[in-house]
Amino acid sequence: MTQMSRRDVLKGIGGVAAAGTVGSLGASTPADAQRRFDGDTLRVQFWAGSEGQTIRSGVVDPFVQKTGAKVVVAEGWTSASIAKLRAEKANPSTSVYLMDDIGVVSTGREGLLEPLDLSRLPNAVDIQPKFFIEGRGAGFFTYVTGLVYNTDVVKTPPTSWKELWDPKYKNKIAIPPAGAGPALHMAIIAAMVNGGSQYNMDPAWEALKALKPNVAVMEQSAAVLAELLRNGEVAIVMRTVYLFKPYIEKSYPIGISLAMQEGFFATPGCAAIVKGHPDKRELAEAFVNETLGVDAQTKMAHSLWFGPTNRKVKLPPDVARYLVSTQEQWDAIIPVNLDNLSARREEWVQKYTRALL
Repeated sequence: MTQMSRRDVLKGIGGVAAAGTVGSLGASTPADAQRRFDGDTLRVQFWAGSEGQTIRSGVVDPFVQKTGAKVVVAEGWTSASIAKLRAEKANPSTSVYLMDDIGVVSTGREGLLEPLDLSRLPNAVDIQPKFFIEGRGAGFFTYVTGLVYNTDVVKTPPTSWKELWDPKYKNKIAIPPAGAGPALHMAIIAAMVNGGSQYNMDPAWEALKALKPNVAVMEQSAAVLAELLRNGEVAIVMRTVYLFKPYIEKSYPIGISLAMQEGFFATPGCAAIVKGHPDKRELAEAFVNETLGVDAQTKMAHSLWFGPTNRKVKLPPDVARYLVSTQEQWDAIIPVNLDNLSARREEWVQKYTRALL
């Protein structure tokens, strides 16, 4: 992933200090100042489902209460948001998009997003710099790809991706199907454990062939995977961790491991302002700033295990164990080069499929 440099971030943060408290954005402003957007409307788009509901309750509802603004929400996954941004280039209907980092990179480079002025986002001072994406996206949460396992079968949490290849898990592993986003992560892991990297993927295909005897199923649905884990049909799953929260809360015998020695994958969800946005820029900036705040990120972490990007967020152990929230963990994130991935995606999907046939 391509990011703003630490120097750029600190430069913007310095602007925050120089400017002092920005009345319309600062969390400590008087109530009458906070509600200066009474009667104004902000149009935003973000994910549907439980992800969207988490953002509504953690960001939108408190923002409306603080500012008096009306927030009109359209729902769409990152691919739909990219398509809409392109289709509405000449006349955008939406001011702020919340989407994965790859959406920010692709649409930002096409000139569809405004550069962020960090001096106008007071909460930016507390954000881990790596989560500012190419100057146009502010990462306000992460979701993690890790190992999900049956605690009745796997007594010790896995500490290496290499455990997927252990012969004792013959016909007991579930991995993502070709074409799914996590499958590309699986391919990169296969390269890494076999002496390669995302820039040298040849070792991945031999490693995936060697993994084949252990693969019981290639499945995307968390609901299906949770049942397979509960029934003991699979022992370990490579998947997005937060999707298993409902099943762990139902006392399924499911554990989560993020402590792989090779690192793990964490995808940032980002806030971005549209070039030519129909609503007030100050209002759009206030909304982006809200996503970066401690209160919003704490609520989202508790609600759906969205990892915070704000360094001031403090979480209890029963939440922190399922997400990424410390400097040590942020340093362990495997950085994915999105340019390289996008350019070679089809090739990787084809080779992934052939290796596991």
